[in-house]
Amino acid sequence: MREKEIRLLFGSRLFLGLTLVAGIIVACFSLASLLSRDVPSVDAEAGFAAPAELGQIALHGPNDGEPINSRTLLLNVETQSATRAFISVYVNDVYLSTQAIPAGGGVTDVKVDLEEAAIRVGESLLATSKGPVRVTAYLHEGRTSRIVTFDEWSGRVVRPWIEEISAAGGSEAGGSDATVQQLVLHPRQGDRYYFLLASTHQEWLTRQPSDPRVLNRTWNLASGAWMGERNPVLNLENLDYLPEGIYAVLWTYVPEVGNGWRRSPIVRLPLPR
Repeated sequence: MREKEIRLLFGSRLFLGLTLVAGIIVACFSLASLLSRDVPSVDAEAGFAAPAELGQIALHGPNDGEPINSRTLLLNVETQSATRAFISVYVNDVYLSTQAIPAGGGVTDVKVDLEEAAIRVGESLLATSKGPVRVTAYLHEGRTSRIVTFDEWSGRVVRPWIEEISAAGGSEAGGSDATVQQLVLHPRQGDRYYFLLASTHQEWLTRQPSDPRVLNRTWNLASGAWMGERNPVLNLENLDYLPEGIYAVLWTYVPEVGNGWRRSPIVRLPLPR
């Protein structure tokens, strides 16, 4: 009797063990089958496109192919986005700002202040001895912030330029309507002499000051030696004797160079009236 009970107990335990093993095998096959199915991503279910489908970006500027001639770069970012997104802007690989873009994409204005960016970068960006200024715009997916694509713009400071300063002390290179009160002259790195000339006839401003006729037919608003320390500043309130519709140009000179003359773009002189 005792032997019979032992056999029954052993048989029942063997049956339970085999049943458990079979259950584990079935569960493993079911899990493998489930994992092999095509499961839609969370982004697709939520209406977010995959990164390759999110959009495109193109960075343009008024100085494309031309030298940088102001402290402020006004760039345009053109995007195509299937979802909500934003852009981040870097100057020489250093983060500067983040901006939202219109739903579905479009054209977004990006204003890059090179003096402000120089503080973050840790070096002057307006010296002609430096390398190119590189502005990079990254397109990010709005929900996850992951980078989808990017574009880059670059330019060099190779010409002198004139900066307009408003009454509030800000640069007017961005096209503000504030009254301009001062002009800050920016010779090139290495320049030794500068001439700020004005005339109602732009053709005379395109000629080098070494031509004696130029100084006879223009107003010499400011000139002198420049040692590269402080930029010359001209107060416009002292120029009320000049006529309306007058233009200005900054010429600079390096004696050691064969033709050491360089000039800024010709600008309309913003006289306060």
